[in-house]
Amino acid sequence: MRNFNSPMGALAGAAMVIAGLSVAAPVHAQDAPYYEGKTLNLLVPFGPGGGTDVWARYLAEYLPEAIEGSPTVLVENRPGGGSITGVNHFAMQVEPDGETVLITSGSSIQPYLLEDPAVRYDLADWRPVAANPVGAIFYVHPSTGIESADDLGSASEELYYGGISATGNDLVMLLIFDLLDMNVQSIMGYDGKGPIRVAYERGEVNTDYQVTPAYTTSVEPLVAADQAVPIFTFGIIDANGDVVADEAFPDLPTVKDVYISIHGEEPSGQAWEAYKTFLAAGFGVQKIMWVKNDTPEQAVAALEEAIRQIAEDPEAIERGVEVLGGYPLLYGEDAAAAARSIVNADPEAAAYAMSFLEELGLR
Repeated sequence: MRNFNSPMGALAGAAMVIAGLSVAAPVHAQDAPYYEGKTLNLLVPFGPGGGTDVWARYLAEYLPEAIEGSPTVLVENRPGGGSITGVNHFAMQVEPDGETVLITSGSSIQPYLLEDPAVRYDLADWRPVAANPVGAIFYVHPSTGIESADDLGSASEELYYGGISATGNDLVMLLIFDLLDMNVQSIMGYDGKGPIRVAYERGEVNTDYQVTPAYTTSVEPLVAADQAVPIFTFGIIDANGDVVADEAFPDLPTVKDVYISIHGEEPSGQAWEAYKTFLAAGFGVQKIMWVKNDTPEQAVAALEEAIRQIAEDPEAIERGVEVLGGYPLLYGEDAAAAARSIVNADPEAAAYAMSFLEELGLR
């Protein structure tokens, strides 16, 4: 297991840049904002329409005005490999100039923790400038006959679930199926949660989960049209490591609530500990904006200040409640500390998850 806490304090430590400035240089060139006249690319390793894309486009609404120098801000979607393709591209081919930042979800963190051989990146090489926790909601098609969590064991048709990769955030869903004794056929290989939602609308799958941003914008209209039934939330990990209600969906039970209803007791054991570990890693700080450690400090400072402004802007906060569910936008040391906490996953939980996937033939 990789150790996220490098001796140099990779995530929290600042990458200092020493530049020799000519005394003959014009004063305005020295004082010009770093991003003036530049384009900032938000690299999203998924296709359009999923929660990560929604989060990136939310930030892109505010960044041009919030960043000193008012750069052009573009969202670049680079899907493939359950996000690994785009993240590998950032790691191996993007220059550390701050002009391209990476937007990840838990599906980019989970394969790192599970030591997926396709991973060519080391999170210790980067530092986060923004992060967001997020909720997730499991829903089904009305044709399944499932109207609430009480009906999970009596579906009127076979259940199908579409996923990106078993070593990404779909691991959390697979652990839920196991914990709740659900018989669901899982189909992996989709390029993102957006395409999976389209597959749901086409009838290729009849169960799905979406994170709060995508659920709010794209699934709630389906619920209103009687084409989707929300069943439960994944729950939120609190400061004590317990699974508690998602305040964005207080009327829905959590996975823990459903487990208690089915089994008549509190969940415990390795499967539950693995669930909590990967729920925290995949959703506890699910969206992260990264730069490389050797990115010029002037660029990092400009980005962090811009995120601070967005996090404290009343209009952006109100918009965030509508689009993102109102989860707090973290920046600076808060973002770094949150990232450290999720990347340092329990090795025993990771080992259990690897064994679990091997038994399913998915690793």
